[in-house]
Order: sequence, then structure tokens, then C-alpha cells
Amino acid sequence: MMQASTIENMVDPVCGMQVDPAAGKPEFRYRDQTYHFCCGSCHDRFEADPYFYLSGNRQRQREAEANADDSEAEYTCPMDPEIVQV
Repeated sequence: MMQASTIENMVDPVCGMQVDPAAGKPEFRYRDQTYHFCCGSCHDRFEADPYFYLSGNRQRQREAEANADDSEAEYTCPMDPEIVQV
């Protein structure tokens, strides 16, 4: 049986896809943890700004995009990601 931490490491932090670490896909080591990616472009995005993906900002952005009404778009401050305004 797999441990939760093992399963978490096999999820692409950029797109959320399941990644088989043995498949030879790109990986990136950040703060003593190895992250696996479905493709090179997800790897490159993560490498450029790991904090964005690990802080939950990407997930909040996806949720906002999914629920967005043109008049109620949310803005997340890039300097203080906890600040989100309509």
C-alpha cells in the first residue's frame, strides 16, 4: 500500500496530472523534495517559480478561472499572495 506522501510526490504540481516517476519524465528537486512532471513545459514553469505552485496560488487561480464571471474576476497580489480582490 502506498503512503500518502508518495502519492503526493507523483502529482504534477503544475497541471495536477498523475506522473509515473519510473516513466523517465522530467523531475526537479526543490527544498529536499523531488517533484515529477508530465512534460518539459510543466517542469520549466515550476522551475521558474516553485513558490507559486507550492503555495496554493495556482489552485486558487484555477478555481477562480473555473468560477469566473467577467464582472467578478479575482486579482491576486504578486507581492502578497494572501491578498485577493475582485
